Amino acid sequence: MPTRRLGALAVLVALLHALRFSGCSVDDAYISFRYALNLAEGRGLVYNAGERVEGYTNFLWTLLAAVFHRAGAPTPLWMPLVSLAALLALVWVTVQAARSLDPDDPSPRALGGAVAGLVVALSAGLAYHAFAGLETVAFTLAWTVAAVAAVQSRPVRFALAAAVAFLLRPEAGLLALWGLAALASPAPSAPSAPSARRAVLLAGALLAALLAPYLLWKYWYFHSLLPNTLGAKSPDRAAGLRYLGAWLGSAGGLLAVSAAGLRPMRRADRWLLGLVALHSLAVVLEGGDWMFGARLLLPSLPCLAIVFEGRARPQLARPGAWRLAAFAAALLWAGQNLREGAQISHANELTAPQDLAHSAIARELLGRGARSVALHDIGVFGYAVPAMTLHDLGGLTDPVLARYPGGMGRKRIDDAWLALRAPDLVLLNAFPVGAPGDPHPTIRVQWPVERRLMALGAFRERYVPECVASVAGYHLLLAYRRRDRALAPAPRDPNCTTMDEALRHAGRWSSSLAAAFSPD
Repeated sequence: MPTRRLGALAVLVALLHALRFSGCSVDDAYISFRYALNLAEGRGLVYNAGERVEGYTNFLWTLLAAVFHRAGAPTPLWMPLVSLAALLALVWVTVQAARSLDPDDPSPRALGGAVAGLVVALSAGLAYHAFAGLETVAFTLAWTVAAVAAVQSRPVRFALAAAVAFLLRPEAGLLALWGLAALASPAPSAPSAPSARRAVLLAGALLAALLAPYLLWKYWYFHSLLPNTLGAKSPDRAAGLRYLGAWLGSAGGLLAVSAAGLRPMRRADRWLLGLVALHSLAVVLEGGDWMFGARLLLPSLPCLAIVFEGRARPQLARPGAWRLAAFAAALLWAGQNLREGAQISHANELTAPQDLAHSAIARELLGRGARSVALHDIGVFGYAVPAMTLHDLGGLTDPVLARYPGGMGRKRIDDAWLALRAPDLVLLNAFPVGAPGDPHPTIRVQWPVERRLMALGAFRERYVPECVASVAGYHLLLAYRRRDRALAPAPRDPNCTTMDEALRHAGRWSSSLAAAFSPD
C-alpha cells in the first residue's frame, strides 16, 4: 500500500475512534467557556464580573472560544470540533514525522509512518479529549510540531510551534528549554557549531518576541505570571507516581521497545525520548490529574510513537524474541486502549444528564433570586448562569482559597473565608450510602473541603437547609441558604426540592459510586 494511503488509513482510524466519544465533555472546559463568554460580552477576561483571577491555564484556547461566542457560534459545540480537527492533523503530522525524521536512513519509510500514526490514532485518551472541550489535543499537536522541528534543526518552525504551545498551556516552557538545547546539538551530518548557535539565537529571539508581550500583559492584568490554578492544586508526588504508573501500564511496552532495540539509537530518537522523560518527570512533580485518559501525559505520546516505529522496524523484520517484543508492545497498547475506551464511554454515560441537571438547577436558583453561590464543581453550573457570582470551593478561580493549605477539594477552609465570601447559597455534592432503595440512607458529602465547610461554627450559625436536588439520579446537591437571605418560592415542578423527593429521583446511585467519587 502506498505510504500516503497508509497515513490516510491512520487518520481514518483516528476519526472513527474519536466519534465514539462524541457528546462527552468535562466540567472544567466550561470554566474556560465562561471566561470566553465574559470576554466576548465585554466584561473582560474574568470568571466573575470585576474579579481578575487567572483561573484557567489555556489562554489561546479561551481566546478562540471567545471568538466563536462573539460570532454567535455555540462554544460547547464548536470547540470540540476544533479539537477533532487537531486530532486528525496530529495523526498526519506524526505519520509524516516518522517517515522523514531521518532522511539518511530509509528504514522508517518502509512502514510509511503508519505504525506511529496508528499508535496515536488508537489512544483512548486523545480520542476522548477530541470531544471533551479542553485544549488537550491542540496542545499535543503544537507540542509535537515543535519537538519534531527542534530535532530537524528548524528554528523558525520550532519557535512558532513552541510559542503556540505555551499560549495553550504553560508547561510548554519545558518544551522551549528542551528545544533550544536540541538546536544547540546538531546532527553530525548537519550544520556546524556556529550554525547551531545561530539557530538557537534565532529561535530564542522569536520566542521572546512572541511571548514577552503576552507575559507583560498577563502581569499587568492579573498581577502575577503564575496562574491561580497552581496554588489551588498543591503537588502530590505520590499521586503523580501512581498517575505515571497507570499510563505505563499501557505505554510501557512502547517505551521499552523504543529504549532498547537492535540498532544504535538515532540522535533524533535520543532527544525525543529525553523529552518524554523530562515531561513525565514534570507531570509526576505536578501530581498528575483527575481526568480520564492520562491527559497531562498525552503530549509525549506522538514523540514516543515516532521513536517506537523507527526502533521497531528492524525488530519486526527478524524472527525471534525481538519481533515478539515489538508485536507484544503494539498489542498491549491497542488492547489497553480498547479497555480504557470502554471504561470512559461507560463513565461518560453519566455526563450528559448531569450537565443538563446542573444547568437546570442553576437557572432555577437564579430565578429564585440567588445572586451568589459557593460550590465545588463550577464548570457547567457557572456557564449556565453567567450573571451569578460563583465562589469556587476547589480554589481554581478563588485566589483567597487557593492560598489555603491542602490540595484541590481538600482545602482547609475556615470561618474567615466564609465571612469574606458570604454566598447566598452553599451547594454541597453528596451521595446516599446504603442499600439501593433504602428510604433513609446515610448521606455522605463528597469532598473534604465541603465536609470541613459544613463543620464550621459560622456555617451552622448562618446557614439553614433550603432544598435538595437529585442530579440526574446519580448524586445529590444539598442547598443551604444564608439565614438573612430570602429566596422566592420554588416553581411548580422544582429541581431543588425536599430530601425525600430527591431520593425518590436518585434511582441510579450506588454505594460503589459513593466510594469511588467521595475521597477521604
